[in-house]
Amino acid sequence: DRRDHLPPIGVSFNDSWPTFAGKSTDELLFPQQDCTHHVPEHTALDYTFGVADIRDGWNEVSVYNGSHDRHSARDRRDNAITIRSVELAVRKMKR
Repeated sequence: DRRDHLPPIGVSFNDSWPTFAGKSTDELLFPQQDCTHHVPEHTALDYTFGVADIRDGWNEVSVYNGSHDRHSARDRRDNAITIRSVELAVRKMKR
């Protein structure tokens, strides 16, 4: 859900070290006719991995909440995230 301050969110692809270098975006990975952007109520992040990391068969994606502020119930609630979907694409990088 969209909010001003997200905790660090990391993604690991096939047991790689997680990257926290996601870039905020409003654009869908695969636009469909008039649907080209995420709904304004949600925050979307794009992460990039090398095509050489793709395995034949089963691939694993792990998502990490990188917040270390979990000293109290309020800290945990304030830094909780809801994952609405995970979308994957193999495509040429935009330059």
